[in-house]
Formats: sequence, C-alpha cells, structure tokens
Amino acid sequence: MGVRIVGEGQLREISGGDVEHVQVLALMERMRDAMAGSDMDMTDPDVLSAVMTATALLGGEVFGSLIIAGHATDQDKRRAVASVERNYRTGIEVGKRRALRLLTERHGGNA
Repeated sequence: MGVRIVGEGQLREISGGDVEHVQVLALMERMRDAMAGSDMDMTDPDVLSAVMTATALLGGEVFGSLIIAGHATDQDKRRAVASVERNYRTGIEVGKRRALRLLTERHGGNA
C-alpha cells in the first residue's frame, strides 16, 4: 500500500494486513471524516488543493518533530521525501479507485 520510514531512516513497504497498514487506513478514514464534518466545500477544487497542501505540510511538520525528538535526523530527510513521493503516487491510484467505486455505488453501475 505504501512505504514508511523505520529505524535508522530505512524505508519499508507496508503490505495489506500489516499492523501499519491497518493503522494507516484507520488514520485515513479519520481524516476523511474530519473533512466531511468541516464547514468547507469538499467538492471545490480550490478547497481540495488546500487540503492536499495542508496534509503535505502536516507530514513534514510531524517529521520535523521526529528529528527534534531524536527519532530521525536531518540526513533522513532524503529518504522521507522519497517515501512521501511514493505514498503520494500510491494515494492518487487509491483515490481514483475509491472515487470510481463510490460513483458506481451511487449510480448503480452507471458511473
């Protein structure tokens, strides 16, 4: 499903069914719920662009906190950026599949 940084800045593939995979899916669902419960128009492309920017910045902020806490180093940033790139590409494909599935469910297979 994606990659995550583990000990000493190494990247590790997350496979379906892994504990990390389940955690990531649960976090994604909570984020979707938070967006759906907001007062922002989640069909507006400008709002969705802001959401994408905010989530990328939040990821960087979390990694910066890991550096200060001693769990990662500035030298790990290259691998972190590589994992973000891979996860973003994976997320795009997941998003396309999810959107098609939701359209099909809403329109009875006529999406």
